[in-house]
Amino acid sequence: MHQTFRRINDELFRLNWNEPPRESFSPLRAVVMSRMMPGSHIMFCIVWTAVAMGLSANAAIFDTFDPARHNRYTSGTTPNPTFFLKDFDLSGIGGRAVLITPRHFVTARHVSDVTATAIFIGRDGVSHSYTSNVSDDLMTTYTYTTVDSNGKETNVTVTAASDIRVFTLPEDVDANITPIPIAVGGAADFIGHELIVFGNGDQAGRNIIDDVDVETFATRANPTVNAIYTFDAGGINGGLGPDELGLVGGDSGRQGLIQVGNELALVGTNFGKLVPEGVGPRGRFFNFTTLLAPYVDDQLAPLVMTTGQSFRTLTVTAVPEPATWLVTTLVIGAIGLRHRHRKQLRVNCTG
Repeated sequence: MHQTFRRINDELFRLNWNEPPRESFSPLRAVVMSRMMPGSHIMFCIVWTAVAMGLSANAAIFDTFDPARHNRYTSGTTPNPTFFLKDFDLSGIGGRAVLITPRHFVTARHVSDVTATAIFIGRDGVSHSYTSNVSDDLMTTYTYTTVDSNGKETNVTVTAASDIRVFTLPEDVDANITPIPIAVGGAADFIGHELIVFGNGDQAGRNIIDDVDVETFATRANPTVNAIYTFDAGGINGGLGPDELGLVGGDSGRQGLIQVGNELALVGTNFGKLVPEGVGPRGRFFNFTTLLAPYVDDQLAPLVMTTGQSFRTLTVTAVPEPATWLVTTLVIGAIGLRHRHRKQLRVNCTG
């Protein structure tokens, strides 16, 4: 039996359990929770077919898909002159790989192997292929609280590999390929910003970041700080109209970007989604894209430094918010994150 969620006043409530909760929630910690019934399975990979979604093959789900606007290429690797991101240098984005230094690219761990090949289309229009068998997984330390049958609370702190995998290349990429800078800032700085999301098939759309939190797959696998956003078709709930995008099977490892000034900066890679029970393919569901920002100083910068590399960062400025919103700073270790009192949930992969 799977968990069922519904959202009321920005809170997630579990609908179909009669037993007492086994874990409690703290809004001031990066708490990852599970309330499992015996024999239940929380995590399963949903792979929706293009036919079932009513979409073209290999597409993310859009409010209204327009190939002239949303396709990066017209065919093969021929640039689309009407792509809405055509004025940005996207040469560092290739499939499920995004280049952050001339020798390092990032992807999602749950869709990558020990060896990965990245193909980038340079600014000169030439395709370049690079293979690496050297990778490192960034780590997340987080705390969750258990409550036993007597009501006693116990804090459990876990350090585990995140879903952020960094590959190191044996040599620099071609000079016509430009690394993508990384977006940095505190948790609250990202909330409310527009997120540009790439899906399988080199299509891109937009959404709005609603929250930042630590999410996991089943058995607490791949705990990672994530930007969270909902798919809202038809302009409801603040949807962005035709550009509104949600994740589907095959989108994992593709990129989430944010515009800072006149440039695009990397937020992270697509992690997964959660579809509430009973919601149809065009209903409201939750999407998750990893957030690199909290890993930059303590893990990512020292990692690329071992090969004499560095990356650019662009600082995200907070969107003005109501005074009642909690402002925090992302910190890996004892991560302090903004939860908006949202019950923690397990995420389905979009591999």
